[in-house]
Amino acid sequence: FVADYSNHKIRRVEVATGVVTTLAGSGEGGYADGVGVAARFCYPGGISISPDGGALYVEDSSNHKIRRVEVATGAVTTLAGSGEAGDTDGVGDAAEFYYPGGICISPDGGVLFVADVDNHKIRRVEVATGAVTTLAGSGTVGSADGVGDAAEFDSPYGVAISPDGGAVFVADHDNHKIRRVEVATGEVTTIAGSGTEGSADGVGDAAEFEGPVEVAISPDGSTLALFVADFCNHKIRRVEVATGAVTTLAGSGEDGDADGVGDAAQFSYPHGISMSPDGGALFVTDYSNRKIRRV
Repeated sequence: FVADYSNHKIRRVEVATGVVTTLAGSGEGGYADGVGVAARFCYPGGISISPDGGALYVEDSSNHKIRRVEVATGAVTTLAGSGEAGDTDGVGDAAEFYYPGGICISPDGGVLFVADVDNHKIRRVEVATGAVTTLAGSGTVGSADGVGDAAEFDSPYGVAISPDGGAVFVADHDNHKIRRVEVATGEVTTIAGSGTEGSADGVGDAAEFEGPVEVAISPDGSTLALFVADFCNHKIRRVEVATGAVTTLAGSGEDGDADGVGDAAQFSYPHGISMSPDGGALFVTDYSNRKIRRV
């Protein structure tokens, strides 16, 4: 399932055949709940699927809302967000977001975690009620580790949750870092990234990223690894959670469009990333190439 940003649609791609269909969205930017093409989005960004596969949760970026799409019918409803840019915790349309970016769902399907990009926060949304609270982030641009609102982010974008539901991993876009947030406490630590733009592999703060946007996580908790769409480096990177060791999985580092193995492959601003349930393949939205790639 693909959030087709500038087409204002949610698309479906059959992995076995590459057949693409539209699940929801008229193609016109706007806001409307409805079924299939009667619904409207405005630059939908992040997307996450419920554990039972029955529903998609979509960050409707320019509408400042979190939407729900029924996979079987394409019916779209709004879970949370007033539609006005803001920074208010609350329930349903009493809550506010400011250009939400990435989204992930807890393993039990009860909670969404949202990278609220221009609020520089990680927010929590209860699926059953639409209640929105802030898990971490002061709301001020910065890079400080800390607990709850003592921590700082700079345009956090991608989020992924650990298989046990205990931690959320964040691609902190303008800090060029990968951060970890403990769900129980809101404690934020930095796993990898020097904070300076670059492309160096290495361990912890010896590694460099340039504008990481999305992150996916391996399904096997015994060998926990993150996979990062390193947007401005045109690469897919791998981060070992236990050590912070960063390596490059694919991409030459040059802007291009070539299939191949490892650094013989080229991307053009890879953006979204997700992992197959068996952990054997990554699916990447290659933004400027307007393609879905498999790694």
